[in-house]
Amino acid sequence: MKAFRVAAGLLLSVLGVYAAPLINEPVKELKLASGVVLYDAQAKSFGEKVVMVKHRDGGQTVPYEQFPEEYRAALLEKKAKPSPVSVRTNVVPAPKTAAPKVTSRDAEPKRVTGQIINSYDVRPSYTRVEIYNGSDRPVSVHPSSVVGERSDGKIASGRQWVAVDASDNISMTLDQTQVVGPNDVLTLRVVFERIPQDVSIVKVGLR
Repeated sequence: MKAFRVAAGLLLSVLGVYAAPLINEPVKELKLASGVVLYDAQAKSFGEKVVMVKHRDGGQTVPYEQFPEEYRAALLEKKAKPSPVSVRTNVVPAPKTAAPKVTSRDAEPKRVTGQIINSYDVRPSYTRVEIYNGSDRPVSVHPSSVVGERSDGKIASGRQWVAVDASDNISMTLDQTQVVGPNDVLTLRVVFERIPQDVSIVKVGLR
């Protein structure tokens, strides 16, 4: 009987090594440094600055420093290595009289698995979106890949990436193609095609 207990203990120890909480199996409660508690949480992918965490209410990205000490070391071991060359395109101011650059549909990048709208915020003149790339390679995003569900049930397509100034006014247009690094989140601002004044954007996603 004693030998059986010893053997069982060794087996549980070995299983514990491979079943790391939060990484290989969900934890019932994950309390972040901000005070937010995520239930049935499990880490799914590891970026340079954030971890994509799936939980009972959906999924979200969490910075490494927000995790409790007991999990942080194991998460940092999984951390993605930074790319040797920056993949983000330069911001180029557009002439005031210039029309937005038009790109043919054939040239638009294709949707990549794992690419999602992490969050969005609809403003009067633009919509801020956080695009998460859960793949292990950089992906290109075109404004037309962002779609807005209108209050009248129709769909509006993104027309142009823009930048804003300190007063939250659009200050310039950006290159049509922007790049999101592997396992990274990129915050962009998109202008949708013109919609009637009595119609609003109620939901945002990627096609």
